[in-house]
Amino acid sequence: TLKSKSAPTALPDIIRAWEGNSALPDKATVITFDSGHRSILTKAFPLLKKYGIPFTVFIASDLANIGAPQYLDWDDIKTLRKSELVTIGMHTASYHSLQDIGTFEKELNTARARFREELGIVPTLFSFPMGEYNSAAVDLVNEQGFIALGQHSGVAYTQNTVLPRFTMNEYYSNETRLNMIINALPLPVTDISPHASISTDPKKALTAFGLTAIHGNEGITCYGSGEGIDVEKISPQRIEIRTSARMLSKRLRINCTQKIDENNVRWMGFLSVR
Repeated sequence: TLKSKSAPTALPDIIRAWEGNSALPDKATVITFDSGHRSILTKAFPLLKKYGIPFTVFIASDLANIGAPQYLDWDDIKTLRKSELVTIGMHTASYHSLQDIGTFEKELNTARARFREELGIVPTLFSFPMGEYNSAAVDLVNEQGFIALGQHSGVAYTQNTVLPRFTMNEYYSNETRLNMIINALPLPVTDISPHASISTDPKKALTAFGLTAIHGNEGITCYGSGEGIDVEKISPQRIEIRTSARMLSKRLRINCTQKIDENNVRWMGFLSVR
């Protein structure tokens, strides 16, 4: 039983509210699924439909093409799309780690063409596979008119460059975490550096991060998965975070929280991938 009731909301409704500067329900909560597994249709959809909960499914067109039993095919996607609860978004054609920007652009165009052929539309919502992106990839999806989502933790509060999401999977999916996420508030910041999870130089990892907290940085604590990190508060609002490349065996998550009271925190995060 959840300790705090959420307000399930469709992602397009969130976007429209931001664009129109309209109010959102308290604890507005969006559910998304990445990579298009068939269990979305066979397991999740019946349950979410029973309770009238909207959700978004992001599809990698290559996985839909192959007709493998573990993935949704195009007929499955068309079945889901008939429901008013379901929004279809897209990945690149394959659900692979980000390579070079040329490959990324080619896969993005391939996916767009395949969606247009199968569904007659190109989704406006885009999810970076595994949350991996560099500044060039962000610029490209913005230029093409997509609203992009990553996999760095945080409460979305405006249509930022890449929207954050909390990961819920077999490793991070207990009730305590869900309650904490539903109760979390945005940590409004500006001057985030960098707006990326991967360096544009494939031989280097991102080891420095920065943010300016609009409400001031008092009480903000930042921590990383794995080894410790160095946090420096260089002004009443500015925070800079340093870590070493050696700790980035693959994926490093950095989370920053600002405690409000015993039950509520402001929350945002970074993802760094080597």
